[in-house]
Amino acid sequence: MGRLSLALFLSILLFGGKGFAQDSIKEWIIQDGLSTDCPSLYKVGLASKVSYDLTNGFYFYSYTLTNNRGNSGDIWMFEIDIRRHPGSVVYDTVGLKFANKFERGDFQRYYRAAANAVEAIGFPALPNLDWVGVIAHNSVANFGTGSQLLKPDSSVGLFTMMSKAPPGIRAFTAYSYFDVGEYTPDIHGDTTAALDSIYNAVNKYIDSMTANMNYHGWTIGPTAPPTDFSPSAWIDTLASYKHQAVSLGWIDNQGIANSLDSKLDNAKSRFAAGDTTAAKNVLNAFVSEVEAQNGKHLTSEAYALLKYNAEYLIRRLP
Repeated sequence: MGRLSLALFLSILLFGGKGFAQDSIKEWIIQDGLSTDCPSLYKVGLASKVSYDLTNGFYFYSYTLTNNRGNSGDIWMFEIDIRRHPGSVVYDTVGLKFANKFERGDFQRYYRAAANAVEAIGFPALPNLDWVGVIAHNSVANFGTGSQLLKPDSSVGLFTMMSKAPPGIRAFTAYSYFDVGEYTPDIHGDTTAALDSIYNAVNKYIDSMTANMNYHGWTIGPTAPPTDFSPSAWIDTLASYKHQAVSLGWIDNQGIANSLDSKLDNAKSRFAAGDTTAAKNVLNAFVSEVEAQNGKHLTSEAYALLKYNAEYLIRRLP
């Protein structure tokens, strides 16, 4: 950047009004060649499938990540929320498996201090050695790569978590690869307080752009039930999951949704009347309908969410 531009920017930054300075920063960045065409993620798919090992009591959560066509950024990392809700069951770590020694060692170092904050999860499978799976300090399951960036119009699968916690609706974030050096102007000269101010202002502008680069969505992930388990309250949880599944597009037929609602209402009435056997029969019919609609009017997410939580309830009934 030339001396004249730097001097002009310094005068704006040091003597101009706050709002004027911020507008001028943006203008200066554009005029002096800093690209504002950031790599952004407008749509990202994170398809999930869940299976349950009744013998060992583990749920296995498998994910396929898709960087949709039309995105302008490569994906280098995604995170799934695994915060443990207050008052929920704390599951043990016995039997958790990990894809390699790195994942196991990272879990052993981190989980002891985080046991009350996150669900106990293992990472039994990853796409390859270029991807890692760890529990990050912001209470998420973090999957990242340093070399195999996922480009637009491509997918990668075999991201797997395991946990004794049944499925719940979880937020996820996919991150676009962003090399700050490519977007920061090259300011020549000695480092002075004024130049530091410029860098700080530029970095704030970069942060404001990167905040809109990443993609936020919803998926299925381990979610421990409350310690004070109530069958009636769990039926309400199932009904809530069903409503959310409709709003997220995981159930695309209102007739099916109404039919599932009717069965849950019936099960709750039977249980309130003390007829546990009839309540179980209705819940089994609910599970059968969910299984019949899997891949038709229910996505794999709705299927896992409703089937496994209903079966969890059935196992808890006397």
